[in-house]
Amino acid sequence: EGAASPLEGERDRNFLIAGGDGRFVLKIGNPAGDPAVLDLQQAALEHLAEADAGLGVARAIRSLDGARVAQATVRGSRLVAILQTRLSGDRLPDRHSTTAGRRALGELLARLDHALEGLTHPALVRIDPWDLARLPGLRSRAAHLPTERRFVVEEEIERFETVTTPALAGLRRQPVHTDANPANLLTVPGHPDRITGIVDFGDVLEAPLATEIAVAAAYQCMSPAEPATVVSELVAAYLRRMPLDAAEVAVIPGLMAARFAQSLTISAWRAERHPANRGYILIHAEPLWEALQRLRSLPAGWWPPGGAS
Repeated sequence: EGAASPLEGERDRNFLIAGGDGRFVLKIGNPAGDPAVLDLQQAALEHLAEADAGLGVARAIRSLDGARVAQATVRGSRLVAILQTRLSGDRLPDRHSTTAGRRALGELLARLDHALEGLTHPALVRIDPWDLARLPGLRSRAAHLPTERRFVVEEEIERFETVTTPALAGLRRQPVHTDANPANLLTVPGHPDRITGIVDFGDVLEAPLATEIAVAAAYQCMSPAEPATVVSELVAAYLRRMPLDAAEVAVIPGLMAARFAQSLTISAWRAERHPANRGYILIHAEPLWEALQRLRSLPAGWWPPGGAS
């Protein structure tokens, strides 16, 4: 029991529940979504609680009948929902990236991926627009972008299809979070360099392990810092706990560019379909476009840095 207040979200309706038992997040699933993905989110949190109890992630709360996903009929509509504890902390500010922050983020993601090893669930393999491997399938939706951005995104999709996709074949795969963007990262209040937790497991899926750090690096490059430095420091921190081989390190820039193209395309498409939620959907569009331009301007041979692999 507690007072409910709305929280932002891309696909689902989210509410903060604050009461005598603590603070929780109630997530009511979009009727067009697959309840199995909600079940996967809870399963992932339960797995992480067993694998690494000190990791900065929420805890899944089961329904009174013991189910991961609760069901209810409200005003004649059949709804599904999940409940999780609410983590304390401030969200990482957009465009904030420092050496200390990148070190903390790299270590957190490495610890997270190490703990996610062994997670099994049918919904880990699914058709999801945020699956980087499916980037070429977004080609037609690039039409929703302004002309200049559309040309660049189409070029990156072509590069991904001809260069990155073949390089991904045979690389190590496992469950990964795939969305370490600033809105999903928690920090110690007043200390944005001290990243302590990660939320929103709605995009967790099975993918090449290198995807995790590449996605995080893409969002870290929204800062005005030099992209080569940002990526090198973040990857170095990740490698200290979660080693990657040379082939995995080599695909990181290609996966970063793919994330930029993917995010720009999906956000432009969804903003047109859901104008009432346009502000939230496009929250990272401008800094991601600028970051993609900076990444594309790096000289050939900038990656990998000496000793990174």
